[in-house]
Amino acid sequence: MFCVKSSYTYMTRTYYSRPVGSPSSGFRSQSWSRASPASTVSYKRTVNVPVSRAHSNIESADFSLNGEYTRASEKEQLQGLNDRFAVYIDKVHFLEQHNQQLEAEIQALRERQVSRTQLGDAYDQELRELRLALEQVHREKAQVHLDSERLEEDIQRLRDRFEDEARLREDTEHVEAWFTNRYAKLTEAAEQNKDAIKSARDEIAEYRRQLQSKTVELESVRGTRDSLERQLNDIEDRHNSDLASLQETIHQLDNELKSTKWEMARHLREYQDLLNVKMALDIEIAAYR
Repeated sequence: MFCVKSSYTYMTRTYYSRPVGSPSSGFRSQSWSRASPASTVSYKRTVNVPVSRAHSNIESADFSLNGEYTRASEKEQLQGLNDRFAVYIDKVHFLEQHNQQLEAEIQALRERQVSRTQLGDAYDQELRELRLALEQVHREKAQVHLDSERLEEDIQRLRDRFEDEARLREDTEHVEAWFTNRYAKLTEAAEQNKDAIKSARDEIAEYRRQLQSKTVELESVRGTRDSLERQLNDIEDRHNSDLASLQETIHQLDNELKSTKWEMARHLREYQDLLNVKMALDIEIAAYR
């Protein structure tokens, strides 16, 4: 009985002992024994040949391009494919060496003609088993070559995608350079408009101080409010073209204007309350008179 296994085992045969093979061929030991010259020769042989077939799942690998696909992962995949390809090449070399050893053993068996009448059937059976093993080795070798070709195709596809990624990365760098230049120009424009913004803020601060001091008469406060609103509108119209890229600052100015209006309304309410108190006091004084 001839067995091919994926792990190292032992090979035994009856009749007599003899060494066969080398460590690289997968054989550990081989022995022969015979009960009697006239007895039927029976033997068992177990050959260690690492012929387990690695099934490739390359076609199912996800090569989709996205923001998470980095150069390091591409290099790792290329390295992994190259390592697997090297394993396939080593396996082909191993199978070729094992094939040569099997052929040498078949040749040795053919050359041995000791006790042909007693060992003929045993040798024929062994030769058939060796031929079957040799055919299996040839089939596995062909499969390994096929897997190697597929692996080479996968490596080439990955290289093509790697080149596409490199071109895309180069285009991205150009776009980033353009945006950097654009940002620098916008920053320069913002620096140039800082004086205008400071002047506008100073004017708003002055208007706040004016509003805080306008607590004498209601009509005067209303007139001042209208004047300030017109002035603020004029300022906004005058700076709209220059502050197009500074909308956030304008938004802040609008918020400050709303705060000013709210504060002015508060002062108006306080003034109205004071006026009501004054009128009540005048009425009370008039009553005492």
